[in-house]
Amino acid sequence: MLQCRPWTQRPPLRNSPLRPSSNAAEPAAPRLKLHIPAHHPASGERPDLSYVPRFPAGAVERPDIAVPAQETHPLAYTLIRVLDDDGGAVGAWDPKLPPETLRPRSARDDADPGL
Repeated sequence: MLQCRPWTQRPPLRNSPLRPSSNAAEPAAPRLKLHIPAHHPASGERPDLSYVPRFPAGAVERPDIAVPAQETHPLAYTLIRVLDDDGGAVGAWDPKLPPETLRPRSARDDADPGL
């Protein structure tokens, strides 16, 4: 029959963090350093987004809702602009919904207290 010793009687594993090192000549681990770079832009500065490619609104085609996920992968690397410079929705991404539907519910409730 197999007999097991209680946990308190078992010797600790080699190189275990639970077992202090008995070798005093063993070098200490190097201290870890954490470098946090300065945040850019700093407070009050305008961000420089000139490196981001800017496509015209509506230039990216909207895939059909039933396409496999693999076909939508390129969209993850594209900036999809729905609003033009005047704030109007253009292209295939325009849902063509009335403004009342697009407003947040709280704004609609404020406009019509009878709801």
